[in-house]
Amino acid sequence: MLRARLVARNIRYGCQYRSPVVATARSFHATKVSLVEISKAAQEYKFEELKKAIDNHEKDIVVVDVREPNELAECGKIPGAINIPYKSSPGALGLDPEEFKETFGFDKPPTSSKLIFYCLAGVRSTAAEQIAATYGYTDRGNYKGSFKDWIEHQGPVEPVTPKE
Repeated sequence: MLRARLVARNIRYGCQYRSPVVATARSFHATKVSLVEISKAAQEYKFEELKKAIDNHEKDIVVVDVREPNELAECGKIPGAINIPYKSSPGALGLDPEEFKETFGFDKPPTSSKLIFYCLAGVRSTAAEQIAATYGYTDRGNYKGSFKDWIEHQGPVEPVTPKE
């Protein structure tokens, strides 16, 4: 029943639901983080704020799409966003920089970056943002409206070619 509702909801937004591919990481990089840093709340972004940050190429901002790769291939992504899937790679930001690049094909964002997370509806992005805090990312944002809100506001979408 739940899967049927997910399929119906995702088809409404031009996406089809598929089970994610599960992946595991070989090693993680330990980071010392204080409780004050972890408890610092993430900034919540609305469509206009995120679009402005992207359009203005604000310094040190990294937009992170935490959906699974098949979701990006079906629906596209916010232009310029990087993909770090939450469900199949929840500890990705804990990888050492070399293994991160080998796994994802791009450099690991430095902990000094402001990471702004989004997913389809805001649930996974909230969880991913909280996990990022445990790896020393203190400047975090969450676009709770996520991709559904982006589409509803007619934000630009960058197509994604599926990886074989």
